[in-house]
Amino acid sequence: PSGRYYLPRYEKVPFHNYNWDNLVFEENGFRTLYDEDGNRISKMGIDVSKYNKTIDWKRVKESGIEFAIVRVGFRGISEGTLEEDPYAKENILGATEAGLDVGVYFYTQAITEAEARAEAKFVIDHLKEYGAEINLPIIIDTELYESKKTARGNNLSRVQRTKNLVAFCKTVEEAGYQPMVYASTRWSILNYDRDALSEYP
Repeated sequence: PSGRYYLPRYEKVPFHNYNWDNLVFEENGFRTLYDEDGNRISKMGIDVSKYNKTIDWKRVKESGIEFAIVRVGFRGISEGTLEEDPYAKENILGATEAGLDVGVYFYTQAITEAEARAEAKFVIDHLKEYGAEINLPIIIDTELYESKKTARGNNLSRVQRTKNLVAFCKTVEEAGYQPMVYASTRWSILNYDRDALSEYP
């Protein structure tokens, strides 16, 4: 529902210390953030999946992009099957070969901790299958599936969603990778306990 919400501040999640006066709109249309000494502290990256089709990674690198976050897969919104993104391997290996830093993500519709662990294992197994070495996190993407209100993950309780995210992150961590959670600010505040995930970016 819309409206204004008053919530207690998260104790373990600090405020950022960025000075938005140092956010510069560049001639290429991108924005760059600088620190107080004029050093660039932001990096430019892209999020890619099958919807981007075949990508010319050399051209991406030459355009100034420094990293790519590649979708490895997703869980079906109704039936709950685990699905590989058909461009995942091509994108991970192409971005790596072009010299970009690479991380990956999985779009979750898990409704139990066991399903969340299965999603993490799905990603880890596919990275091994690809022979891919990534140097950025394995990310779980949690969000409202707006075009289908009955999507299996939409109506999870805040408690269960938090447990699922923790289960995914711990499984990734135990496999030797850096876990991370992606969500919009509003979604994360209202739909899971950020304090319970504060050790993860």
